[in-house]
Parts: sequence; structure tokens; C-alpha cells
Amino acid sequence: PNTPPPKKGINPYVIIGIVVAFVSITIAVLALTENKKLHDQLELMDIVIAPPPIDDNPIIVDEKSVVTSTQIKAQLNSVKKLITKEYIYTGAAKQEANKKWIFGWDMPFSDTTLVIMYDGTIIAGVDLNKINPAINEETRTITILVPKATILSHDLPQETIRIVDQKESLFNDISLDEYNKFVASEKPKREQDAIDRGLLTEATNEAKMVIEEFLQIIPGMGGYTLIVK
Repeated sequence: PNTPPPKKGINPYVIIGIVVAFVSITIAVLALTENKKLHDQLELMDIVIAPPPIDDNPIIVDEKSVVTSTQIKAQLNSVKKLITKEYIYTGAAKQEANKKWIFGWDMPFSDTTLVIMYDGTIIAGVDLNKINPAINEETRTITILVPKATILSHDLPQETIRIVDQKESLFNDISLDEYNKFVASEKPKREQDAIDRGLLTEATNEAKMVIEEFLQIIPGMGGYTLIVK
């Protein structure tokens, strides 16, 4: 009997070729996909990091702040009177008097004596309404001339007055009016004592330091040289 010819199997090289072709096509497709994603990302990055458009009409801001005399006076007027020194004292005074007789002579048996002690407080400071600031924009300086300090108040409470000695005579006694005039006459003496002790000088110097610190809080003052004298 005739033997049939043997069947030919699939060539393995063909199978390998098909697999290689499939893998190559797959890689090519993936590469194209990744390139498109990368291209899209680059376009997005270009949009994000793109510099801002150039403005044909830019707004130029002056870095130097300007302080006006109106600002300074408004700041000073918020205080008006700057109290910088307080002088507390205890005083004593003696008054001797006689009634006058004819021809201006002292009447016999009319001599009186009054000795008192008292406590008082003198306040000194500067009137800020009198300050006129001078501003020089070229040199960026502000000059403040501080007026000399003055006595702003003087308090001598009645309850602090003590009568240490009082002597009245047969023909003369001390009236309430004489007593009040005597006490009132002591105020100018105590004020002069305080001035002689340097009250107003110290008050003026302290006012300069306080005003300099006070004006530094105005916005823009850091761009100026402040001169307080």
C-alpha cells in the first residue's frame, strides 16, 4: 500500500516573525501615545510659565513716602499740651503786720503774726499748638522747633494749709480776706523757686525727647531725618 506523504509543520521562524512584528507595532503605538502626552504637557507648561504680557502704560510708584506738615500738626494737636515735669513742694511762710495810724505810723498794740505751712504741685510743659514744622523735601529733613516750657498749672489745695502760729492783738485781728491774700502771695514765690531749680529747662529737654518719639509713629517718617531742637 502507498504511504501518504508526511504533513509539514508550521515553520517556527514564521511564528517568531509574527510575534516580533506584533511587539514592534505595539511599541510604536505606545511610543506615539507617550509622545503626544509629553507634547501636551509641554504645551501646558508653556502656558503656565509664560511671562506676563508687557504693559504699554505701566504705573510707576514712587518709593519715597511723603510726610506733610498737616500730618505732623494733626499728630501734635491730638495732645495739645504736653506735660513733661511735675514739681511737688512743701512751703512755709510768716507774715507780720500792724495797723497803720496817722501819718503812716504803726498803731501800738496792733501787731499780728501768722505762720503757715502748705503743700503744692506745679506742672510744667509745652504748648504743642505753637509748633510749626519745617519740611525740606530735597534733603528729606523735618525740623521741629520746640517752644520753651512754661508753667501750665499750680495747685495749692486749701486742705493742705496748716496754721503753725497765729497772733492777734487787741486792736487788730487777721481777717479771712487777709489770710487768703497771704496764701495767694506765696504762689509766685514757689514758682520762682521751681524755675531757679531748673524746672522749665528740664521740662523743655524732656519735651524734645517725647516729641521725637511721638512723631516717629507717623507713616513714612522713616524716610526722613527728624531734627527736634
